[in-house]
Amino acid sequence: MKNIEFRAWDIEKQQWIYFSINRFPSEPQIIKIPKQVKIYLWTGLKDCKGIKIYEGDIIQNRQHWIAGKGFYSKETYKSEVIFKDGSWFLKDVGCLWAYNSPYLKIIGNIYQK
Repeated sequence: MKNIEFRAWDIEKQQWIYFSINRFPSEPQIIKIPKQVKIYLWTGLKDCKGIKIYEGDIIQNRQHWIAGKGFYSKETYKSEVIFKDGSWFLKDVGCLWAYNSPYLKIIGNIYQK
């Protein structure tokens, strides 16, 4: 079974902490993380350079489907990855899975723009 991967922003040290948990552990799992953190989940997707895309990342994409018009736009846009209503979204754009393309690139995150 795959592990569930996370990263946490350490507010005090201003740095990322990466960790994962087993979905079906045979014994309890103990993970030590600082008290002042914000935790973000991996989306299961990677960008065009093979870098894992996490909640809170800022991505750039230059190609996406325009609903109702039936064509791809070559216009570049930037958006934050968010988790909403049980799915991954690009804030103000739409479902992340629908906009996944070979041009999807992480350009920062909500803490390090």
